[in-house]
Amino acid sequence: MKSLYFTLARTATIAIAAALAATTVSASAAPARPTSPDRPQTAAASPTLIGTVDPQHVYSGTTELVLYGVYGFDPSFVTFNQQLMPASIPQVAVPYWVVPDGNPHTYVLTFHVNTAGTTTTQYKLTDTYGYQSTQTVADGDNTTLTFTVPVHFSGAGWEDVVLKNISGDNWTFYSCKIEQTS
Repeated sequence: MKSLYFTLARTATIAIAAALAATTVSASAAPARPTSPDRPQTAAASPTLIGTVDPQHVYSGTTELVLYGVYGFDPSFVTFNQQLMPASIPQVAVPYWVVPDGNPHTYVLTFHVNTAGTTTTQYKLTDTYGYQSTQTVADGDNTTLTFTVPVHFSGAGWEDVVLKNISGDNWTFYSCKIEQTS
């Protein structure tokens, strides 16, 4: 009886291996798709949304938001008052996101902020690994700051960046959209 069982098992294994080999051969032997002038061979990759963080949505499986030195909180925005809070308290928005592997990736972070009472103000974005970028913007309700952040870890992990107003102005944080472009 054992002999019959082993013979059937070996026969089934050989049949499965033969079927997989035939599938692999036929898939690799498939003819290439013709290209046409209006359909290029390689298309540009569109950004992949990792997530959007805001005061009401501070955590998901792939994103997280930490806020330090908040003066006023509402589910749709937080305010930072640099004139009333001591300078020793950092007043920053810190979004985190998951980097899936050890390959180089580029992320685009789009912050929605408001700075009232000034003609221009500066925001600085930094990360733990030496990336930094500064933007000077006019005040207003619909100010959008867009930063492109390169990331290359040795494996999967969480990346975080720190956004702060370096002009000493009061500001409001609404949201940050995080997209992966490569």
